[in-house]
Amino acid sequence: MAKNAFLKFWFDKNEFEKDENFRSLDLDQRKELLISILDENQLFLNHADMRDSRYHVSEEEMNLTDLFYGAKND
Repeated sequence: MAKNAFLKFWFDKNEFEKDENFRSLDLDQRKELLISILDENQLFLNHADMRDSRYHVSEEEMNLTDLFYGAKND
């Protein structure tokens, strides 16, 4: 998550890594905290970008998306 996640702009990774309180939380509390720092605006892929090979979208997913949006495959 530290390397690949899109985190909220206000999140300070260095301060977080120094925080000893996180280690004392139970698993569910840790999950809630980690979810709260994810940037929800980055949790989807724009339709126009789905054919970009960087995103590894399967052919089936592309076809379903095109069907859903009524897009034509050119």
